[in-house]
Amino acid sequence: MPIHSNQFAVGTAAIVQIVAPDVEPQKVWIHESDHSASTILYLGNAQVTTATGLHLHPEQTLEMDIPPNDGVWAISGAGTPTVHVMRVTQH
Repeated sequence: MPIHSNQFAVGTAAIVQIVAPDVEPQKVWIHESDHSASTILYLGNAQVTTATGLHLHPEQTLEMDIPPNDGVWAISGAGTPTVHVMRVTQH
């Protein structure tokens, strides 16, 4: 079961895919690594917005089980948060 680790700078202008779809389920940890209240991160599907996304607070880590063929996208409501993603694939 390979472990993948990535880092993303998420801005306010465009949605960023932070977890790519896989043919197998994935265990994913998403961490908003900024130590500042001046960044706001939202997670969701490919159409995520600041109005529809799940807000992840600075320094918070979220664990998720992602079904096959699904991914996770992010957008910022303020600033450019740095997002660390670790995922474990099943193959």
